Amino acid sequence: MKTTFMLIPLLFCFASVKLTAQSINRDSLKRIAFSRDSIIQDSLAAIARIITMAKTDGRRLRLSNAQRQKFNADKKNAGSDLFKPALNTVSDTLMLSDSVYAKAFRLAAYKKAFGYRKRTTGHYILVGGVAAASAVAAFFVIGISLWLANGAHVGV
Repeated sequence: MKTTFMLIPLLFCFASVKLTAQSINRDSLKRIAFSRDSIIQDSLAAIARIITMAKTDGRRLRLSNAQRQKFNADKKNAGSDLFKPALNTVSDTLMLSDSVYAKAFRLAAYKKAFGYRKRTTGHYILVGGVAAASAVAAFFVIGISLWLANGAHVGV
């Protein structure tokens, strides 16, 4: 009985030390996970800012006539040196060495160049003609509906 009496406090001490160690380990793991998540979120936010800056700079890129002819010859090449960021095309020169910035810049500049079309006189004539025809058609539809609404029915 005496050994059981001494064994019980020993078991309580051992169990409490083990539980304390487990709680310390869980707390430290939570802190590590929280700091890792905050670092990941900070880095994702920084990448998003870099991509936004690159898109803005890439949309401002203007190709010369010679560069445009070179681009028109090979429109499928988005990685062309025509769209490479240079000192005069970027807003922050430190970004020239950033690969994320360079990729986003090239993509934005390529999309802008691919969608670029010069408007010709024929384009403006066509758009103006469609607008004028729509206005005339709307005028006649409204006029005929008002004329019919005011009692110009056949047989009245």
